[in-house]
Amino acid sequence: MNKAEQNYQRARANLLVMTLLTVLNIILIVADSTISFPFSAIIPQLAVIAGIYLLEESFWAVIVIGISIAAISMAVYFLCYFLSRKYFGWMIGALCLFSLDTLVCLLYTVVFFDVIYLIEIAFHGWVLYYLILGVASGRKLGKIGQDKLTVS
Repeated sequence: MNKAEQNYQRARANLLVMTLLTVLNIILIVADSTISFPFSAIIPQLAVIAGIYLLEESFWAVIVIGISIAAISMAVYFLCYFLSRKYFGWMIGALCLFSLDTLVCLLYTVVFFDVIYLIEIAFHGWVLYYLILGVASGRKLGKIGQDKLTVS
């Protein structure tokens, strides 16, 4: 396995770990736990938190919308992971989606500053680094004008 293949596989592994930890955090939020793991997407978590908060205000539709947003974004991340095995365009999609998530994380940090959010930003930077590395490696592995990879 050459260096580009190794970097691409590392990017996919980071994408999977981030996605699984995000799902775990959503489960912990619904279970009303005080535990949370960094290295996860923030948009799905905020959607569930908003839904739960507004549920207490008697807006059932909002929790359905919040959980739906979280479920759809998690499904897209899983699709990006599984389909990026053969098509690096899905790695580009994961990078775009997580870049948006990073912007939301930065805005959330500016508005509700707490030192713990700096850890979130650091982990978002970590994931972005590997996703960018994955896109660059995917371009090297793919043929010009084609999206299909030659990764084993």
